[in-house]
Amino acid sequence: MQADQAAPKPLQAQSPDESSSSPPARPDDTTITATSPQSTLPHRPAANRSGPRSRQGCWTCREKKVKCDEGRPVCQRCVRLRRQCDYRPRPRKPYTRKASSARTPSASSARADTPSQGAASPSSSSSSSGSSDRDPQSPPDYCRPPIPSSTAAQIIARRASRHDSLATLASGLQQPEMAAACSVVFTPADHEAIYYYRTRFSTNHHTKNPEYSVFSLLFLQAQRHAMPMHMILALADQELLWLRSSHQDLIPVASRPNSPKSVSHYTEALHLMTQQMNAGDADLDLDQVLAALWLMIAYEQKYGDGGGIGLSKHLQGAASILRTRFQPLLQVSATNEEPSEAMDVDGTSQAACSPPASQALISFFAARMMVWMAVLDAGAAFGIGSNLGGSVNQLVRQIAGEENGKLLRGFNAIHEYSEPLFRTTWGERYPQAELVDDMDNRKVYSLYAKAALVRYENAEFSAALHRGDDRDAARRALNIEDAFGLLRDEFAELLALASQLSPDVDHSRRLHQNIRYVVPHYYAMELEFLRLTRFAEPLAAPNATQKRALQEIMNLAYQGYKHDGERFLARIPLPLLFAGMETDDLIHRSWILDRYQGLTKYGKNYARAFACLKAVVDEQDKAGGRRVDHMLLLAEGRFEHFVI
Repeated sequence: MQADQAAPKPLQAQSPDESSSSPPARPDDTTITATSPQSTLPHRPAANRSGPRSRQGCWTCREKKVKCDEGRPVCQRCVRLRRQCDYRPRPRKPYTRKASSARTPSASSARADTPSQGAASPSSSSSSSGSSDRDPQSPPDYCRPPIPSSTAAQIIARRASRHDSLATLASGLQQPEMAAACSVVFTPADHEAIYYYRTRFSTNHHTKNPEYSVFSLLFLQAQRHAMPMHMILALADQELLWLRSSHQDLIPVASRPNSPKSVSHYTEALHLMTQQMNAGDADLDLDQVLAALWLMIAYEQKYGDGGGIGLSKHLQGAASILRTRFQPLLQVSATNEEPSEAMDVDGTSQAACSPPASQALISFFAARMMVWMAVLDAGAAFGIGSNLGGSVNQLVRQIAGEENGKLLRGFNAIHEYSEPLFRTTWGERYPQAELVDDMDNRKVYSLYAKAALVRYENAEFSAALHRGDDRDAARRALNIEDAFGLLRDEFAELLALASQLSPDVDHSRRLHQNIRYVVPHYYAMELEFLRLTRFAEPLAAPNATQKRALQEIMNLAYQGYKHDGERFLARIPLPLLFAGMETDDLIHRSWILDRYQGLTKYGKNYARAFACLKAVVDEQDKAGGRRVDHMLLLAEGRFEHFVI
């Protein structure tokens, strides 16, 4: 204690050895520079940690040379500093001894000439595979397979040095598996899948900041519960395998099997789901179950079999679970009260599973999941490529009502009820910029959700036509025309802005990106409806509404592709599909076919949709520009069921 209280001496100039071995100070490091004048031990560079640096910590902390608490899957330091926690495996830097008399100068110079041929150091690996502190909007290129450590080449090059060879072999060993709070044991490959999910996957499927998006909320559920964590690992691992195999063209798309590891995680999640459902409604953790179910539905949509049995069962299960909250949902849909008015004005943190007492007993998260599932369910209904869904949308109509105005208002009320979701989850830590961004994009996402309701109505209209039920078909056609009129009135300003948006306006503002992403889905519903009602008319004789819909889809698709490439087009596969079927412009058709072929690497459903588009275009050309029913081609086995 006396030594600690003594005034420290100022540090003198360090010797060359000390200065070269001491790391430079970092802005976020806390370095202790005081030394005891009475110490008889040799001087050692001051440490920036209380104990030895972790060898199993995340790369984010290790690159900063700070102590990591090794929390899995995300350490607390990265949570506190809002960094991307990177546990992905990296090849270790090969162990090299200092120059000795046994090593010849020629060997040393030969090794110095090829520093990048062996396993890279953490810093160099960061530059090649994506630093953990880099912008999540530009994560590493996951299409390319991971660069394996050149262990064999190093062993051959260092055959004369047994010690170096053993060190190189050890560098290729996997890190030990580590357990997380959700009880899932993570391997290095799992950490890579988690990093991919939190960066590229999240930004591929949503334009919101991945730190505060619904995908981040799904990950929060996964950190606490094993079931959604297994599904995140299954979905991300499968997508990584698909991207890499598509890039290498190792196996034909139609016969490419799913990853055994992703299937294993999926199976474990199904087992946990069975246990959760057997516990009864009283012990049902609705948020956890809905999070896992949405991930299962997304997995089946992208990588399920061509029959769609798993997808159909999951959608039916989601509707059954949501039906247990029928009365709360009925109460939510019947009110137009703004949910934020019932919240505390100071915006204090409130768990996402605890909505205000004045509201129905259903969480904001569960309400948002219902909206997302209704969108997926509409895509799986009878229509383009499938007859697998409808369960969730039928429940929505039982809750909100069948009449168009009441249905749109009721569904919108459920959507608006979930608006405080992000603010109540993160509380005061939720950035003000995100709040403003949410307000900017609220209108455009309302159009997206309501367009999904029209998509389901189109599917029911198509089913009535194929059944030969003219009376039901006529009734549904009138309902759809009425719904389009309501949407045109409500979103007239947004649709006008989309038509006037300049291609030179980039995606620096998320609203511009969302307009180019959402508005084409509305026009796709118009194209689908007119394709059904004017099926006998030639493609070369479109009416004014068809011309405008085609023009807006192609214009916005081109603008989005200009600023964001294929990743943008992967968000509008349905508008591109209908535009490709309906256009008689050979240039537009060729552009769509070329772009769609590039989208096949994003999932089996994209590959199946591309097969459908090619089959329809070929048959319509053979028919002299007349429309061909794609459902007949599906029945003939020209392509498999798909959902986009």
